[in-house]
Amino acid sequence: MQRRTVAGFTLLSVLFAMSAHADESLFGYNYGAETMPEGRLEWVNTLTHRWDKELGHYRADELMTELEYGVTDRLTLAGYLMFLDIKHEGAFPRTAEDGEVLYPDRDGSYFRGAKFNLKYNLLSPYLNDGFGLALMVEPSYITRFKVDGSETKQWEVELGALLQQNLLDDQWVLTANTIVARERRVLVEDDGFVEHEWEFYQTLGASWRLTSNWYAGLEARHHMDVLKNDDGDFKKNQYSTFVGPNLHYAQKDWWLTATFFKQVRGNPPYARSVGEIDGGADNGLHLDENEKYEFRLKVGYEY
Repeated sequence: MQRRTVAGFTLLSVLFAMSAHADESLFGYNYGAETMPEGRLEWVNTLTHRWDKELGHYRADELMTELEYGVTDRLTLAGYLMFLDIKHEGAFPRTAEDGEVLYPDRDGSYFRGAKFNLKYNLLSPYLNDGFGLALMVEPSYITRFKVDGSETKQWEVELGALLQQNLLDDQWVLTANTIVARERRVLVEDDGFVEHEWEFYQTLGASWRLTSNWYAGLEARHHMDVLKNDDGDFKKNQYSTFVGPNLHYAQKDWWLTATFFKQVRGNPPYARSVGEIDGGADNGLHLDENEKYEFRLKVGYEY
């Protein structure tokens, strides 16, 4: 898949969205507690653009196309296909001792994998004084590492608790998610090295209804991962925190949501984890596995 295909597919999604009805997603990164009505089918396309590691040039575009189906009014089943277009040159530092680069330069487009999602609603915010609660499980298989685009064989399972609170006759919508993921990753291009990892996500969202069609708000995401070391123990590897505004627009037949994220804090600083390095940066951000900025656009419509 070429880069122009990614852009064209996203534009096509926006245009086609004008002929369908959607179960709106107010946030780019947060999940609400609501599920699809029984028998309804929704198509959602998500483009995430990530850029800037302070060194060299780095940009990555992740495209995800998703079908959601309401099995019952409380249970939604979703399937996803994922693609990655990535280019980086001199974006990762080298070790001072032997000059080995952390991740070699790359320019390519790839199929990245597939995943499924089961989401079960326990409490609807529209039936329980504004409070909603849902649980989700999401298994996935990943073929490309999102950081540098290298080939990988990764199995992952995510478990999540999704809270939602509606206030002032649904004028305000607040969300809080806690997600835990267990991963086993084989780094094919690193002699088949195997990594075992736990990931933890906490996200918050607040969205205000400006008019019947427009919502505006803020989102935040804190991400931490824990890696298994050579001794067989799990040790904290890194964390990062992102914050930014979002905007949501909906018509009867379609909706779109845009979120801009800026990393405001992260640790360890750039490449500190690989020891003595040449060209690293200590700016209070974690840029080995994350970037300074992210932008996400979601377009959804229903048949």
